[in-house]
Amino acid sequence: MKLAFPETADAQKAVIGAPLETSARSHLEDMFDQMLVADDPQAQVQFAEGALSLLYQEKNPHLWACLRAIQSAALMRANSDKLTEPLLRRIVEGYVAALAVFDPVATPELWRETQRNLAASHYAAIANNIGNRRTHVEAAMKAELLGS
Repeated sequence: MKLAFPETADAQKAVIGAPLETSARSHLEDMFDQMLVADDPQAQVQFAEGALSLLYQEKNPHLWACLRAIQSAALMRANSDKLTEPLLRRIVEGYVAALAVFDPVATPELWRETQRNLAASHYAAIANNIGNRRTHVEAAMKAELLGS
């Protein structure tokens, strides 16, 4: 999958938030491509964070939301055996941010996948004795129902 960017400065400003220098555009395209093929979840987190630093949420909400969801999923895979409360909070915040953009009607697959990942995050919190068990059970069940 190749990330395509508009060629004109005005079009780039509309998508990214500002016209990108050729090197910045190339850098963002490279980060996205590397993130998609990286086997290492930590590398995916780094690529997602780098790409997010170049984007404005308001200008390209769908790409921003996809990157937030990818970042959260990669954080979960990289740290599933050493999950902490601050890390879990960061993962859940990423999924919730993505769900603020995704829509069950307009983007049903992304919506369901993100809901299922959010549920899995809450189940991981339960398994790792993080936070309030009842709160995580309720949140996991709600996200799982929305994701089915």
